Amino acid sequence: MWKTINPLDGSPQSMVFPEYYNGVGKDGVSLAGHPKGMEQVLREQGLLTQLEARHGANKVIGVCRKCKLLQAARDATMKEAKAKQDEIEGSGIEGLNSHGVSDLEVEDLERPKDCCMQCVLSLQKDF
Repeated sequence: MWKTINPLDGSPQSMVFPEYYNGVGKDGVSLAGHPKGMEQVLREQGLLTQLEARHGANKVIGVCRKCKLLQAARDATMKEAKAKQDEIEGSGIEGLNSHGVSDLEVEDLERPKDCCMQCVLSLQKDF
């Protein structure tokens, strides 16, 4: 994992807990050297408090239902596009790319931008 930039102060932000970190996870195992979760990254970036203010501290979720459905639809579309690309390759037909706006892109634009932790992180320019 690479470092990102913390939007609060412009400092580098590691995606892994440092080796000297003495915190432990829910299972009691040391978190030193392990990847940080979405909640920790958002907390360090000052974005978790914004989510908590909007949804309530106990109602912030990692991935909302809408984002899960959109991701599943994106994955299915990519799989279908890959299959079509494989079918087209070697057929001698060039340049069949379409540049229209898909229904998924419209849904993506219309959904709230702070519905869940994953959505907020995905909208950060370096994620």
